[in-house]
Order: sequence, then C-alpha cells, then structure tokens
Amino acid sequence: MLAAVAVGEAAEADRLRGTAVGIGAGAAALLALALAIGWAPLVAWALFALGTEYAVALVDRSSADAWVVAYAAAYLLLGELAHAALEERRVDLLHVLAAAALALAGGVVAAGILRAGQATIGGGLALEAVGVAAAVGAIAVVAALARRISASADG
Repeated sequence: MLAAVAVGEAAEADRLRGTAVGIGAGAAALLALALAIGWAPLVAWALFALGTEYAVALVDRSSADAWVVAYAAAYLLLGELAHAALEERRVDLLHVLAAAALALAGGVVAAGILRAGQATIGGGLALEAVGVAAAVGAIAVVAALARRISASADG
C-alpha cells in the first residue's frame, strides 16, 4: 500500500519527480525496517516521509488536489495496520475492517476540510474565533482519545 501511495504522489511531481521518488523509496525502506525490527517509532517517520513526498509534489501546483483525500485515508490506514502488525504481531480481518472504516471516516473529514478551505466566504473576527474554537476542540478530542486508549492499555 505504501508503494502505491508513494508512486501516486511521485507521479504528481513535475520538476522534483526524482526527489519525490527518492523520498518515497526512503519511506518504504523505513516502513520495511520498522516491521522487520519491530520498532514502532519508525512507522511515524515513514508516514512523515510520505507527507514530505506529497509536499514536494505540491511544489509545482498552486493548491492541493482531490487526491489529497485519498492520500489522507491511505496514510491513516497504513499507520493503523502497521502499528497493529507491530503490536499484535498479526492483523485479522476485523482489525482490517475497523482500520478501513477509520480511514474512510478520515477521508470524509479530510474532504470536508478541503472543501471548507476552498470556500469563498467573508472573513472577520467571528470567523477567526470559530476557527480557533474548532482547533481547540480538535485537540481536546485527540487528547481525550489518547487518554482513553492509554487507560485501556493500562488496565
């Protein structure tokens, strides 16, 4: 899956295609190494490299395209399945389906964010306040989920 995402991103690059291919190959190597030695932090670095590859592919364009939604979902699915493989040493069908549902939901959120970012509406202090509140709310949700996951792992 990582190879498909990396190739898709590299195909989007024009001037920096060689750089994008190199970063994608590095991401694949990091993920393979993470799975081979069982060290989860390398998965995060592989995903970081994929994000960097996408950023390199964006250099020749003025904005993100519709593929960004598919890439976001693929990153989420890739990270979830890689961590499941490292933590559980196996990935069963139920976990794959749950991860796919999570990735689909992430894709829907990414599509909403992309659509909202492209909307042409008037600005102002009220809109700025709504944006700040949304960012704070998103951080609160992530923190709550992290606490819940940590609590379930501890006991």
